[in-house]
Amino acid sequence: MNTKLLFATLLFLIGLSQVSAQNHFKKLPADINFLATFDTKNLFQLVDTKDINTTLNKLDFFKKLSDSLSQDIYQIEDLGINLISKSYVFTRLADSVTFIGALIPLSDAKRFQAFIPGHKKVHVVDGLQTIYSVDRSIRISWDENTAYVLTGVVKDSYLAREDVKERYGLTENPYYNYYDTDDAVAESIEAAADAAYEYDYVDTLVDITDTAYAVFDDVADSISIGYDEYDVVSDSNLIMIDSYDDYDTITDNDMLDSIGYSIYENQEDIYQDETSMAYYRWLAETDSIKGVIASEWVDAEMANIITGHYKSFVAPKGFAGKSSKNTVAHYWIRSVDELYQNFMPTGIIEQAFGIGSLSKLKYGYEQANLSFDVDKNKLKLHGALDLDQETAKIFKKIYDKKLNPKMYKYLDWDALGFLSLSMNSEAYLKYIPQYIQRYYGAFVPQYQEAFTVGATLFDIIVDEKAVAKVFKGDNLFVLNGVTKQEITYTDYEYDEDYNYTQIEKTKMDEIPQFLWMFSSDDMRIFEQLLELGVRQEEVLLENGIYKIGKVSRQFSNFYVLMKDGIVFLGNDENQITAIKNNTYKPNVDGPSRKVMKKNRFAALFHVNKIPTLIADLDLPVSRDLDNLTSDLAQYGDFYMISPGMKGNSFQGELGIEFPKKGKNALYFLIDLLERVAVTR
Repeated sequence: MNTKLLFATLLFLIGLSQVSAQNHFKKLPADINFLATFDTKNLFQLVDTKDINTTLNKLDFFKKLSDSLSQDIYQIEDLGINLISKSYVFTRLADSVTFIGALIPLSDAKRFQAFIPGHKKVHVVDGLQTIYSVDRSIRISWDENTAYVLTGVVKDSYLAREDVKERYGLTENPYYNYYDTDDAVAESIEAAADAAYEYDYVDTLVDITDTAYAVFDDVADSISIGYDEYDVVSDSNLIMIDSYDDYDTITDNDMLDSIGYSIYENQEDIYQDETSMAYYRWLAETDSIKGVIASEWVDAEMANIITGHYKSFVAPKGFAGKSSKNTVAHYWIRSVDELYQNFMPTGIIEQAFGIGSLSKLKYGYEQANLSFDVDKNKLKLHGALDLDQETAKIFKKIYDKKLNPKMYKYLDWDALGFLSLSMNSEAYLKYIPQYIQRYYGAFVPQYQEAFTVGATLFDIIVDEKAVAKVFKGDNLFVLNGVTKQEITYTDYEYDEDYNYTQIEKTKMDEIPQFLWMFSSDDMRIFEQLLELGVRQEEVLLENGIYKIGKVSRQFSNFYVLMKDGIVFLGNDENQITAIKNNTYKPNVDGPSRKVMKKNRFAALFHVNKIPTLIADLDLPVSRDLDNLTSDLAQYGDFYMISPGMKGNSFQGELGIEFPKKGKNALYFLIDLLERVAVTR
């Protein structure tokens, strides 16, 4: 088992795993930026370990793991991980590195050590048993009670600093200097390429290779890393990126094969391939140096965590780490703004657009909490995003509007699903320019005045109250179904001289039947636009319903009706006509109505209607998936909802309701996993 697989397996098993949780909290640095808590005590109260072991045995998980480790493993308990505790995964961000770590409680350290591959050398570091990845950027240490996992990812922005380049002997990316006539490497490669045509293929290949390697060897010999266990990067110890587990010595021929050397047809091919070789060699050298830097920092960080050198993490106000008995995992982010900034390619963006520091780019997003819960046959992910006072004030104004209750009666029980969004369009138009000015203007100071002028002009030109009368901001989109319809479309026939004739053809196609509704207190603009279409003979008016010609063969005709302060847009003529004549009598979806009423945003899909839809459309389903597809008829709803703002927090939830089989949703997933494995 290679190191990457080992690391991935350990992190996976965190989800299956207290020394006490309080002790682990004390080990966490106070300035961590992300924390994932896995409550396996709750997990194994919801699902019996015997059932999980049975399923994993059916999937040959333990057999394959035993073969990889040369150890007999028959059940989860054999891994030595404490299954009635909490495990933690965390990140700590710095200007130069991102640390990713895990604290895993152990029930039997000897069993856990037996899980370590036999070929891995176990060191004693900081008084703990320790193993490393090949490049030493991943470290795993353990004592009698806890396993510590840590890796470090060095930031490219740090390596781009001139003082860092000089300190570690980092060279420039050869692609940057490809066309620089003063660059020695580029000149040597070009000279070798020019000489290639004076010799036969074999001599050319040898000459080019020798010339290029001579240049690169000079560069490699000039690098001094200064670390005890690392030598100067050379041909014999190149470490290629993304190959941390199975390094082989890379010879000259290996390098040639890796960049795809072939018989060169022209000078340009030789020139480009030589530059590719230079790039891959530079990448290998840079990656080796990054590994050295990361390994030093990982050791130092691990020592601080183990010894308790750091001030301990204290749950901040609003931290939702104290979960219910149904919560199996909880995720916390200190600052979403900070997370954006950390993972943005800041250097590239700042240079490309000539803007100020992206550290000044703020959206007003503060801490976030997510909880993964099991509620009987439902799986739910509930989240809350805290906003700063100014942003919260804006969001409260924007999301203070509810859906027009007149729309409820147009949601039929037989619909596949719906999407509703309620917002105050007047507040949106009023505050969004201010929001952009405040949060985006700060990091482009040279355009700060332009942002201010733009916001003022927008405020002068746009009459928010007038626009809000035209489009109030509440929307309901209903997907009634998907049906087959005969579609007429334009095609072309060609004669022997390639002269074409335009003809009309028909075909059966699947058409989504939908109805979109939004409120409006002033429909004059829509009426005027549609009347213009009538005069241009692009729109047909019949009995108060506007028929818009075929926009595309996928959607056929559109029909527009304005009635009772609502604009209706759909592609089902019979439905629009029935609404016009007050003869539309749907079987109102009561539960969905409650969802729309409580939330500013709601998207819901009736999963149990999929089998009927597949049958109606005669869609082919493989025999292996037939049983799984029929199960969908027993599902409930898949949904995403948001009640909007609660205090200074924006709330949201995503969930799915599984068939009422077994004790809860987890048992159904276990059964589903087994059946999917059998069909493969």
